[in-house]
Amino acid sequence: MSRASDSAKVSRKIVIVKPNETFEVIWIVWFVSWMAASFWSGRTEKRATTRETWIYRGAIVAGAILMTPLGDGASWSKANLGSWYC
Repeated sequence: MSRASDSAKVSRKIVIVKPNETFEVIWIVWFVSWMAASFWSGRTEKRATTRETWIYRGAIVAGAILMTPLGDGASWSKANLGSWYC
């Protein structure tokens, strides 16, 4: 009887998973799935760039510049949001 209870105690192990390891596994699985999907998906159709495309790209670049920390902090912050409306 004591051996049965000892083996039951041995088989119950606590597994602690760290968040970093979990995210690494998720990213690796995502990357592998995208690489696998790239082999059977069709090629993207090329289109000429339009005015709307350039406006969209300009907004992305402007946002990246404003969020880049230059000097003491970012060029734009939530604290200064109220002064933009005045």
